[in-house]
Parts: sequence; C-alpha cells; structure tokens
Amino acid sequence: MPINGNVADLVLAQLAEWGVKRIYGVLSDAIFPLLDAIARQDKIKFIAATREDSAAFMASYEARVTGKIAVCATGAGPGAVTMLNGLADAFMDGVPVLAITGQLETKKMGTGTKQYFDQQALFRTFSGRSAIIIDPANVTRELIATVRYAYLHFTTGHISIPKDIFTKAISSEIVPVDYVEVKTTPPVTGNIEKILDATRCFHKPLVVLGRQSKTVTSQV
Repeated sequence: MPINGNVADLVLAQLAEWGVKRIYGVLSDAIFPLLDAIARQDKIKFIAATREDSAAFMASYEARVTGKIAVCATGAGPGAVTMLNGLADAFMDGVPVLAITGQLETKKMGTGTKQYFDQQALFRTFSGRSAIIIDPANVTRELIATVRYAYLHFTTGHISIPKDIFTKAISSEIVPVDYVEVKTTPPVTGNIEKILDATRCFHKPLVVLGRQSKTVTSQV
C-alpha cells in the first residue's frame, strides 16, 4: 500500500502496519508535525504523559505485556534527556521499545543553537541502535533496521527526526510486519503431556527458562 504524504505520515502508517496502536509522549514543538499527522489518522492514538520519562515507562510496560514493539516520543533538548530515564528501564529489562525524538531543523544542527546536542551519542547508552534520519528516502530503511534490531536483541531502539524532515513530502510503499518481527521456535518440542507426566515423577522439579521462552499454561 503506497503512502503519499510527508515523513510524519509515513512513520505513522508504517508503525500502524506493524501493530502499533499508541504513542506515549509529551507535547513539544520539535514533534509538532508528528502530532499533526496523528490528528489526521485514526489508527494510532497519542497518549499524553506529564513527563517524558513517564511516557517511556508507559511504553516499556506495554512492551512487557504484549511482547510487541511499543513507542514513545518527545522533542529535542531537555525533553529527550528526560525520556532517557524511562528508556533505560526498558533497555535493562530487554523489552522492545522504540523512542522517537524530534531534533532541531537540519540547518541549525551542529551550530550551538539552544537545545541542540548529539542525541545519538547520548541515547546509545541505553538503546541497542540509535540513528538520525536526514534524508526522507531513508525513513523506511531506518525504521526497519531499528525495530528489527530491537526484536532480535531484546532491546530498545532510538530514532531522531529533525523538525523540517518530518514535513518533507514523500511517497513510499508500506512494509509488512514480517520484515521486522522475528519468528521464534516453539518453547518445547514433542508431546507436552508426556513432558508433564515425566515432571510429575519428581518431588522437586526445576525448570530453567531463558529470555526467549514463552509461557505454557497447563495444570500439573
């Protein structure tokens, strides 16, 4: 399905295709174009938080419950710094969260303008992958790379988008979820009932589960 709009429209359409239903965040002028795009569609809701770190915590716990990518967003400057506190929670617990932060206009980057700093240098501390989108043609590629990395490595991802890039016109195809979600192997193989019967023979069975295991509900 082709999207004809701006970069903000494409970001939302792509995230919606991957199952995102909410973006937690704090209003900021650096993400005004993203918020405008949210108002013009009905697949993703913006959940306003009182603090940027609270928005990241909300996304972190959604990812824990669903096992799917959850998204938080805020602007540049102190808002981005504050969001890092909550993102660290998701990073340390290995849940897939995507943080989107606005950045100053490209012409102001690297000039010492108020609220500008190298977001990638900071966010790499608590994200498996951090990237900045300067060319609208790279939007889909960077989204795929960052979200897929988060799924593969049980970690967080971060993308910076300058305010003027959000508004750039673009036409692009939406990529299906198979490009980012990682297919996992079954938690157990063989007959589950035979496994349970064998377990009942022990007085104190010990089951060791790795981070990639799924919960199997059954009566023992």
